[in-house]
Amino acid sequence: MKTLIKITFPFLLFVLTSCTAQDKDINTAFEISYVAQTRGSIVSIGFKENNLLYKSNTDKKSTVLSKIQVNDINNIVYSIKLSEIANLTAPSNKRFTDNALSAKFTIKKNNTSYESIEFDHGNPPKELKDIYLLLEKYSK
Repeated sequence: MKTLIKITFPFLLFVLTSCTAQDKDINTAFEISYVAQTRGSIVSIGFKENNLLYKSNTDKKSTVLSKIQVNDINNIVYSIKLSEIANLTAPSNKRFTDNALSAKFTIKKNNTSYESIEFDHGNPPKELKDIYLLLEKYSK
C-alpha cells in the first residue's frame, strides 16, 4: 500500500501541475495588430483583452468580444509558433503590383513582439489563416 502511495502521489502532483501551467498559458493576454495597406487604402484590425477595433478608410467599428470569442482567439494564437511567423512564405504576390493591399500581423505576448512577413490582404500564409479568418469574422 505504501508503495502504491509513493508512486501515485508524485504522478498526481505532476499531472495537476502540468494542467495548471497549461491553463495559465492559454489565458495569456495577447495583443494582435493586423494592418493591410497600399497607396491611399488601409484596413486594420486590433485585438487587446476583449476589445476588437476595425478601421478602414470608410469605416471604424469597436466590438467587445465575449469570453468564448476571446478564448477562441487565444487558443489559435497559442497554437501558432510565434517565433517563426517572420519566416513564413506568402502564398501569393499581388501586393507587388498593387493588385492587393500589403498586409502583416504583429502579435505581442509577454512583452515580446512578433512580426509576420508581408503577404497579400485576404491571403495570409496557411499558419496565420485561422487567426485572420477569425478576426475578420468578429470584426463584421
